[in-house]
Amino acid sequence: CGWPYSCSFPLSHLAQIKVHSPEILKNCGTICMSTEYLLFKMTGKFGIDKSTAVPFFLLEQETGKWHKPYLDALNITEDKLPTVYNSGDLLGTVTEAFALKYGISKDCKVFLGSFDHPSGAIANNVVTQGQLLLSCGTSWVLFFPYSDRQKLIDNNILCDTFLSKEKGLWGAMRSIPQISKKIDKIIDKTFIGDD
Repeated sequence: CGWPYSCSFPLSHLAQIKVHSPEILKNCGTICMSTEYLLFKMTGKFGIDKSTAVPFFLLEQETGKWHKPYLDALNITEDKLPTVYNSGDLLGTVTEAFALKYGISKDCKVFLGSFDHPSGAIANNVVTQGQLLLSCGTSWVLFFPYSDRQKLIDNNILCDTFLSKEKGLWGAMRSIPQISKKIDKIIDKTFIGDD
């Protein structure tokens, strides 16, 4: 999938459900993350873009298809998963009920996006190898376009589909998690700790 395994993402949750409550996976209609559920509530359609699918850990980045060995291990069939699209594809328009409830036009179109840092890179025109985007928030994330997907994976760098189809560039991400807490500790130790 392009990311190193993490037990905080859906694959581990699905594995736990399969072991402890397999009837949930057997009886459910659709298995999705929160983004796809929101899109369904808006449009009445389930869809996922290849970038947003990365943290699902079920999609093969290079083929854009669901990873059959994982689906088989979880006893999940593809028809229980959202349809896979490209970032920027039109999923549909909002339902009449959604438009009425939230006061928006029933002609409002819903397009699929991407993971946040690739979106930020495109918005800021960071679309060439050699460029770098630093996103500063709860975590600080370095994002840079890179042509060699395998080198990113070998170096334990998160990889996104980014512009792989259009320009042969993958999105590389390296994070400094919870940096705000680290900064708070420095401030507390340096300034607040002194009376």
